[in-house]
This record gives sequence, C-alpha cells and structure tokens, in this order.
Amino acid sequence: LRKKSYKDSLILIYVDRKWKNRLKYIIICKEKTMDAYIYFILDAVKTALYSLSLFLALLYLCLILFIPRFHTQNNMFILNILVNGILSTIYFALYFYAVEFRMSPSICTLFHYAFNTASLQVAFAFIAITIHRFCVIVYHTKAFFKTKKWTILCISIQWITQSIASVPFIFARRRVVILF
Repeated sequence: LRKKSYKDSLILIYVDRKWKNRLKYIIICKEKTMDAYIYFILDAVKTALYSLSLFLALLYLCLILFIPRFHTQNNMFILNILVNGILSTIYFALYFYAVEFRMSPSICTLFHYAFNTASLQVAFAFIAITIHRFCVIVYHTKAFFKTKKWTILCISIQWITQSIASVPFIFARRRVVILF
C-alpha cells in the first residue's frame, strides 16, 4: 500500500479480522481543505511531543544511571517510570505511524497485546511505588521492606502483572477504526 498524503485526502481505515485484516479505504474528502491542514499541523505537533518526551526521559535516565549519588531506592522507581515512559512513547509513535501498512494477523495480534501493555505500563509503575511506600511506612520495623531486594521485587511484580494483564487482549476480536 502506498502512503496517502494529508494534502491529497483524509482517509478512514477500517480493519476487520473477519476480512483477514484487509484495509478498506473510504475517501472522506479529495480537495485541500482546512481540515486536512489542521490534521497535518496536529501530526507535526504529535511528532514534536513524542521527540521532546523521548529526549527529556533519556536525559533524566542518563542522569540517574551515571551519577552515583542518585542510586537510591526512590530513584530506582523513577528509573522504572522513565523506562516505561520511553517504551510507551516508542510504541505509540510506531503504532500511530505504522498503522497504515498491511500486517499479518499474528503481527496485528502482537500490536494489540503491545498496545494494552504500553497503556498499562506507567499506571502499574505508580501502583508499584504506592505498594512499596505503603509497606515501608506500615511495616517500618521489618528490615526486608527497607532493602533493595524489596524494591526490585516490587518492580519485577509490576512488569509481570502488566504482561499478564494484557494476555486476554490477545484473544479479543476487535474492529479498529482510525481517523487521519
């Protein structure tokens, strides 16, 4: 499939699993309208925001990794949030730009699984921080909750839980409608 430009027309893409992921194009408008230019500008803004968020997250991630005084338990959770944010940003940038291309059903299923995982990542990272802080405060006399093992256990459980929580979406049949 060739990529349609915003200047030519706006496109509605309809994906249906029953039709074996064939893409049907419905042309909404052929002439250059103000709506087409607005979508083009919004696409440029979206790209700029993705780039800015990736740059800032990578900058902060490097600061935490390479400055030894930042190697604390709380910064391990911030590092986890940054990694989750970077992976989510990369995924959504790829998802919204690669959705125009024809994909096999297995790749489409993988995209849906990754979509749900990327959507859950940052929220689950904050839940892991909340559980960690709750146990540190409530069980302040227990030495285990003050160790890095507990921090690593919270982060590991967060990654496992978000991966397992997205498994049902592999088996879901869905229709995807994307407006450009």
